Amino acid sequence: MAGHQHTRTHWIAALVWGLMVLHGSPNAAAAQTAGGVRIVNVVAGNYLDSQGKAYGATSDVASATVAAIAAEMVEPKEMAPQRPADGIQAGAVATRTFTIANDSNITDAYVITSATVSAGAVTSLTFVPTPGRSIPATAGSTVSPAVAPGGTIGVIVTVATAGVPIDTAIAVVLTARTTAAALNGPQTDSGTTWVVVAHGPELDGVAPTINPTPAQNAAAVPLEVYVNGSPTAQAQSGTVLTFQLPFTNVGDAPAFDVVVTDQIPAQLIPVPGTVSIRTTDRRSGLNLAASTETHILLDGNVLTATLPQLNPGTNVTISFQAVLARGLLPGTTIENSAQITALSIVKIVVRAAVVFVGTMNVVYDGLGGAAEPIAGASVSLVDPLTGQAAKLPTAGATPNLTNANPFVTGAAGTFGFNLPFATGPPVNYTLYVVPQAGYLRRKISVAIVTDANGLPTTTLTALDGLPLSAVGGFGLTTAAVTAPGVTGFFDNLPLFTPQMLALSITVDRSVASAGDRLVYTIRFGPGSRPLAQPAALTVALPAGVAYARATAQLDGVSTPPAGSGPDLSWPVTNLAVIRTLTFSAVVMPGATEGSTISTSARLAITAPLMPLAVGASTDVAIVGGLLSSHMIITGRVFVDRAHDGWFVRGDSGVAAVRVFLEDGESVLTDRDGRFSFPAARPGMHVLHLDASTLPRGLAPYHGFALNDPRSSVRLVHNIFDSGLMSDIQFAISDGGAR
Repeated sequence: MAGHQHTRTHWIAALVWGLMVLHGSPNAAAAQTAGGVRIVNVVAGNYLDSQGKAYGATSDVASATVAAIAAEMVEPKEMAPQRPADGIQAGAVATRTFTIANDSNITDAYVITSATVSAGAVTSLTFVPTPGRSIPATAGSTVSPAVAPGGTIGVIVTVATAGVPIDTAIAVVLTARTTAAALNGPQTDSGTTWVVVAHGPELDGVAPTINPTPAQNAAAVPLEVYVNGSPTAQAQSGTVLTFQLPFTNVGDAPAFDVVVTDQIPAQLIPVPGTVSIRTTDRRSGLNLAASTETHILLDGNVLTATLPQLNPGTNVTISFQAVLARGLLPGTTIENSAQITALSIVKIVVRAAVVFVGTMNVVYDGLGGAAEPIAGASVSLVDPLTGQAAKLPTAGATPNLTNANPFVTGAAGTFGFNLPFATGPPVNYTLYVVPQAGYLRRKISVAIVTDANGLPTTTLTALDGLPLSAVGGFGLTTAAVTAPGVTGFFDNLPLFTPQMLALSITVDRSVASAGDRLVYTIRFGPGSRPLAQPAALTVALPAGVAYARATAQLDGVSTPPAGSGPDLSWPVTNLAVIRTLTFSAVVMPGATEGSTISTSARLAITAPLMPLAVGASTDVAIVGGLLSSHMIITGRVFVDRAHDGWFVRGDSGVAAVRVFLEDGESVLTDRDGRFSFPAARPGMHVLHLDASTLPRGLAPYHGFALNDPRSSVRLVHNIFDSGLMSDIQFAISDGGAR
């Protein structure tokens, strides 16, 4: 080709470049050519003249061998500790993992030349190939399994921290050396990680995620179960409640094998599908991905949550819903607690959430009940020792969000206070209720005792003599009221008008002597408002005074009392209006001269849990007289419409009928047919009815014995019985004499 002349000649040339890789893998060369690979390079040229004649030539072969170069990278390379992630409980053994990466072009193995710590001691070294079994290692001698270019192998270093002071940051440094022959000789590299000796894990409470109150967002939040976002809740049977157990690791080290167990009370029926566990970052509030080994299980009424590791600064919220069982009595309290266990942590019994069945913290009309809440009532808590308003936390809960003291009720009559928890001796308050006009003020003693588990019991005692509300309801009781497991709940507070019941008793004379008849008038009924309540009216006659039979009239209708002797009673079914009762009594000869006798009356509501009553009395002075040593004979003349001789409903007294004694003394009956001989001598007497004084159409019976009321002549057997009273009845026929 060198001497050939070219004139107007068409050249076609081709240049061929040839590359051959010998003693190596072409695939390896595609990424990184392995050390020891020979590379061969050949160039070939071809020429075609205008006549179509071909010429060609091939160059000499050029070759090169890739050198074996060693390179490694030991990671991590941390410049400073990461708190609290690097924390480990003081005295525990820390585990740290390094990675050796083969950055060379040859397969290599490694020897750990050193593993040092700035405090504590290295207790073991272990190679962890992928895949393969772990291999215990000794610094300076143990060779790791071979690692291909681009591959890695792990090294686990364990560090003992016994005796190392808390808050010490331990630098853990691992140095490794290559072992394969290489052009650049053995290579070494080091990595650094850290161990921070710290306090162990510590679990604390977190404010609930639903309906948190300012008080619950304060710095110190107890570790407890919440119901509807609060430590306590009022609910009625059938209500759906939301329970939460929020907690966090405020320690300096992770908590391992955390197990939460909640034995849900039988009165709560868990709702399937509502159980959940959520982890968040305490600072940012962002959700954190849960470990695949974290799980929660509901088996009947037993809830179990398991977290293999809970790092410092991680919040956990376990929640579920439950239905409050039906048929529970008002005033029932249900406590739902839980327990938490973990390695290096003593078992924690979490303070219970308390469900109170019924209604509390309502100021209401004591006689109107739940239908009549009272707005505008000022409720206050006072320190009984100083008489000053009690010091309360600055934040409260609905309806008293600012924990104002006193607090004024709204339209629903509700109130409430957030009280500080304090175990030990009772914490005492005086509860005052100052209502608007028309109601009496209330003064109530409050004693709160908190047990070792932080659960309070509140006891209310009336200091004003007025009834309290039965716990959890609106019925009334005169006893002290105790509400276990709740604080800030002070029962419902009944208010009363100044005069709920009205009662007066009068007598027709203020001075009397033996033989005199006393006529009593009792007026009773509602005070400032109608009361359609069953009641009882009772009268206690003093010694020396006897009830005159068949004289009692209620609103003008003959109404004999129940009972006998000095204690008389009348049932009353309606107190909606003022009513009048009259009856007569006779002063007996045995009454003490010079004394003042008192007759008392009492009106009491007899409906269940309505202990309301009012009393009244009237006095009569007893003076001496000619009748003091005589016997008293009283009686009645009446129309016997039933013809049986007994005075019953429907019979009526006959007025202006004369009755004689055997000595000729006589008296006339009054408008009710009553008569009396107040000064008869002791002994036997004969009474005779004067038939001539009977009204037209009435006539005495005939043919009956002297001891029969239908006889017109009666024998009185009171021989030597001074001081007694006899009551003699004369029955008159309305259908002619018999």
